[in-house]
Amino acid sequence: MRKIPRNIIGPSVLVTLVLAFITGLLYTAVVTGIAQVSFPHQANGSPVEHNGTTVGSGLIGQNFTSDRYFHGRPSAAGSGYDATASGGSNLGPTNPALQLKVEAAVNESRQRGEAGTDGRVPVDAVTASGSGLDPDITVANALGQVARVARARNMTEDAVRGLVSAHTEERDLGVLGEPRVNVLAVNLALDDGEKYPDLSAPLTDRQDPQTAGVIQLALIFAVLLPLSYVLGVAMHRILTGRPPAKDGKLLGRFESRLYRIMGVDAAEDMGWKKYTACVLVFSLVSILFTYAVLRGQGALPLNPEGHGAVDPDVALNTAVSFGTNTNWQVYSGERTMSYLSQMLALTFQNFASAAAGLAVALALMRGVTARSKGKGLGNFWVDLTRIILYVLIPISTIVAIFFVSQGVPQTFGGPIHAVTLEGANQTIPVGPVASQEAIKELGTNGGGFFNANSAHPFENPNPLTNFVQIILILIVPLATLVMFGKMARRIRQGLVLVAVAVAFLIIAMAVTAAQEQAGNPASDRSGADQSPTVLQCGGNMEGKEVRFGIYGSTTFAVATTSTSCGAVNSMHDSYTALGGMVPMFMILLGEVVPGGVGAGFFSLFMYIMLTIFIAGLMVGRLPSFLGKKIGAFEMKMTVLILIILETTILVFSALSLLTPEGLAGITNPGPHGLSQVLYAFGSGVGNNGSAFGGLGAASTWYIVSMTIAMFIGRFFIIVPMLAISGSFADKHIYPKTAGTLPTDNATFAVFLTGVIIIIAGLSFLPVLVLGPILERLL
Repeated sequence: MRKIPRNIIGPSVLVTLVLAFITGLLYTAVVTGIAQVSFPHQANGSPVEHNGTTVGSGLIGQNFTSDRYFHGRPSAAGSGYDATASGGSNLGPTNPALQLKVEAAVNESRQRGEAGTDGRVPVDAVTASGSGLDPDITVANALGQVARVARARNMTEDAVRGLVSAHTEERDLGVLGEPRVNVLAVNLALDDGEKYPDLSAPLTDRQDPQTAGVIQLALIFAVLLPLSYVLGVAMHRILTGRPPAKDGKLLGRFESRLYRIMGVDAAEDMGWKKYTACVLVFSLVSILFTYAVLRGQGALPLNPEGHGAVDPDVALNTAVSFGTNTNWQVYSGERTMSYLSQMLALTFQNFASAAAGLAVALALMRGVTARSKGKGLGNFWVDLTRIILYVLIPISTIVAIFFVSQGVPQTFGGPIHAVTLEGANQTIPVGPVASQEAIKELGTNGGGFFNANSAHPFENPNPLTNFVQIILILIVPLATLVMFGKMARRIRQGLVLVAVAVAFLIIAMAVTAAQEQAGNPASDRSGADQSPTVLQCGGNMEGKEVRFGIYGSTTFAVATTSTSCGAVNSMHDSYTALGGMVPMFMILLGEVVPGGVGAGFFSLFMYIMLTIFIAGLMVGRLPSFLGKKIGAFEMKMTVLILIILETTILVFSALSLLTPEGLAGITNPGPHGLSQVLYAFGSGVGNNGSAFGGLGAASTWYIVSMTIAMFIGRFFIIVPMLAISGSFADKHIYPKTAGTLPTDNATFAVFLTGVIIIIAGLSFLPVLVLGPILERLL
């Protein structure tokens, strides 16, 4: 017992402090310095000046009510376009409140003469965005307002229509996102009297949204798959390279000195018990560090808005959430966290928790693929440090600077104070956003700087940044599977797993997009025009941003729930019944296709073990993997993990439906309320962090139960998985025989796919029937 404080606790404290300095302070400061020099306008929030006054941000919508101006979308941010309270309505598709809201908005639009000849109103004009700050409207919505604006300004409709055409932004790269009109920009042009050629009819030579959406999906995978392969090969080279003591290069010497500062013996080859203890103690120390920063926030610097200490229960929930790579948030970032907390506590955890998960996956791979009996699983401190220094920081830095160039803020200055064109005051929070945004997606963390997460225009300004964020979410999990193939010296083994993951992703993305594009029947009955045309994407636009449209929103939703990311660029609570069920089902699968950074692989490994065992029984083959026999111990651990995780989800969901406080958190009535609760605990145990956001999760019941669920979902899988790895490391490798089940071909891929679906289906089908499936039938 005396060795534990010296060999594990001491290094855990020092590693936490050193890595917090590097990732939380140094990395953020470097990105901020580059951003302020290279892109000062964007880095400071893209403020818009008019006649010597700051009238807003070019990326943030504002409230317009006068007939002289084009109006934005309905907003659920505070009392409307309150940039300090971003967020969507989170009204479910069958919620009567949503139907009443849409009906009222349709009637108002008809009274203003903005409806089409059939009496229907563009869907974005009567539905709230996910951020509440959507700066854009569709071309159809803008054209519907032309007559009103022309009358109020004594202009011809053709002149106003020409101005709309001149201020229409087309799809990025021709296929990403949707055509859109920035409301502030077009209204400024009206006030400035800008003249453009009259236009008697709208331009209709654009691509239809479905075709553009399919091309966008194809482009994502065309870019993602080659990059994942390249990164997987690079990660294999970096993370299985020589120890720093034997590397005379500059980076090797720097790394060696870093280990000395942290009190780490880099040459130690740890057994599974030592490796596990290091993971657990480091995670605990980093969680306590995060909690301390959040509780002391009020007395610490870099707090321009004067936020006080985070409440103890929220601080603990947040510390566990970020420390387990879940990033479940029961607070509004812009109203709760100081810049220092966002950097030193949360950005640090985004690096540390992601790296810890990947380190565990790396240890599991070493145990499974070890070429000699009794070999250790590697060194946790070395794995953790190398992943952060050589994989996560370099990519995050490049991506963060790109994000700044597109408009994501990166500043230590205070909020923007604007006087809108209609004379209202608008406070627009900014901060070191880009540096956190990059690692949030790359590390499949998901915790947003702002309440609206990646729906917020400052976190995700345009379709191009949306495209890059989807790539970031998926690239490391897929690259990890490639790295596994390289470590196994059977690249086909890794590529088979990539193929299974990609198949799940494509099917899930296609189904979700089809459901959302079909629209909400209740909104259709209320008079909303949900038809896709060259002037609007149509579909169910409640909780979605115009710039992303249906395909940009649903693709992101599937990507973030297929991994353990949890970032959202639309509000899943407002998805249609089956459209919302698909992302929820991807979480309930265990986020194994492809899963999160590191966590995805060791979660998928459970299903690999089960598939080999079941398939072996069916065809009379020996249960072995990569030449090592699968014994009773490995199967007991695998089944134990599945039972614990699935039982935790179902038990906590049931208890929430039996307790008054649990029921009080449900905001959407009927079957959708059950979906809210099931999604929450599936997300917590799966360390995802996204939510059906209308659930009132800030109550004591949900804070405590979700804290427990997140802890179980992280560590009750890591410990058994490392035990399995240790068991594999001690096994002999037997040569392949005629009785060995091949695991690197299409047949195994089909077997694996079936096992994943069947096991999750048997566990969760009854509750899915009572939730989203019943909601759809009703």
